[in-house]
Amino acid sequence: MNGTTLRQTLQAILPPEAIHDLARWHGVVERNRRRDVVALVVALVLTVGSDDSGRLAEAYRRYLVETPRRAVVRGSFYAWLDAPMAALMEGLLRLGMDYADHSLPKHLPGVLSGVRDWRVVDAETVTLRKTLSGDYRGTATPAALKIHKEFSLGCGCMTDYRIGPAIEHDAKDFVVDKRYRAMGLVVDQGYVSHKLIRDCYAHDVRFVVRLKSCWKPR
Repeated sequence: MNGTTLRQTLQAILPPEAIHDLARWHGVVERNRRRDVVALVVALVLTVGSDDSGRLAEAYRRYLVETPRRAVVRGSFYAWLDAPMAALMEGLLRLGMDYADHSLPKHLPGVLSGVRDWRVVDAETVTLRKTLSGDYRGTATPAALKIHKEFSLGCGCMTDYRIGPAIEHDAKDFVVDKRYRAMGLVVDQGYVSHKLIRDCYAHDVRFVVRLKSCWKPR
């Protein structure tokens, strides 16, 4: 994928009009009209996919390249990354996942065929600073959060996510309902229960339970 294709893909998934509309909704553009909110979003998205993932300095440099006539000092740039901006990025993430889920064709060859899509549900734990243990209690560490991700095998991308304290059980908020009808589901043992199996049969959902070598199904 070259630069032109990447830009066209970003514009298809996150049209500038959608970015501006959400920015106005969350009050992002009201605080500082000097910022180019589209260029800011592009800089943050591209930085996440680079070798410098998570480095705000790299996002700052990308933003300056996108907006050479709108120079901003580093401190002002970091001040833009506030709660309204976080809400904007979360809303755009939802738009991107909806685009992938409803607009992209599903590629399900061989044993994957026969269903609308296969969804892989899994969780990843991220360690946090101890001071956050009041909001995000961990298990092996004082503070940690758990990211529950839903991945589409047909699209090859994430279609949903949820973030909660790491101490919560994996299956706390995961429900198999009519939105999974005629799909396939791949989960690990942490999500499995008698209720989940009953719901899979009730909604015509095929399911595969992943077991590690040390796990014993009961």
